Amino acid sequence: MSYENDKAMYIAAAAEATAAAVVLMSPVAKTIAVMIGTMLSDPEGMRKLAEQWRDSALGSEAPDLEGLGTAIADLRRMVDDDGWKGEARQKFDAASTAFLEEMRTLAAHRTSAGDTVEQTALIFHIGAQVVFWAAQLMAYLAVVSLATMIVPVMRVSAQIAIHKTLTTIGQGVMALVRTKMNVVLSAAAIFSIVNLIGATQAQLFLGLEAITDKTPDFKDAGLDHAAGTLAPSMDPDLSPQPQGGLMGML
Repeated sequence: MSYENDKAMYIAAAAEATAAAVVLMSPVAKTIAVMIGTMLSDPEGMRKLAEQWRDSALGSEAPDLEGLGTAIADLRRMVDDDGWKGEARQKFDAASTAFLEEMRTLAAHRTSAGDTVEQTALIFHIGAQVVFWAAQLMAYLAVVSLATMIVPVMRVSAQIAIHKTLTTIGQGVMALVRTKMNVVLSAAAIFSIVNLIGATQAQLFLGLEAITDKTPDFKDAGLDHAAGTLAPSMDPDLSPQPQGGLMGML
């Protein structure tokens, strides 16, 4: 199913419907032209976006989920070999497990988002066909309306038929607009979930912060800075000096 010409079909339909509405001079025709204009979209771009959402690499800025899981498993084996145990190791295991679970959840929602975008593209693809032929029919009605000006006897009956046809077209286009609105709202809800999950992932490792340019404070360790190195501090509370006399030497 080709989506390549859908955008051009939307543009052509909007232009043709607008021109026909000018000739028909009907409020219904003008409403149809406006509705078609509001549906301008690019189904082909949506289809490509759906493929990106379902990309196994989770997008260009994130590593592959399977590769990430393998890397963490390898890291766990390395720390096992090094004999890393205790509370710090337990926290690492818990944090890495939670991180992988969240990544799997994100991957699942990205797949859902991709499916939603693809379904949206399909709806807009079908919509391109509908509005294109609706605009074509409006153009034919405009030709009929112009032709009846030459034969006044036929004009009244022709205008009645044109109005009925335009009303039917308007109902069909309105139904399509409502369908598209529902699809877009559903897609927006799914994207909100994906964005929320992405935002909460930043809170998985609460004990880790970015390293800043601030100089570390070693005063509590009895050390201070001296030309880029650590030298003993002269803090009397942390490094008591010997007292005078024999007792001070003991």
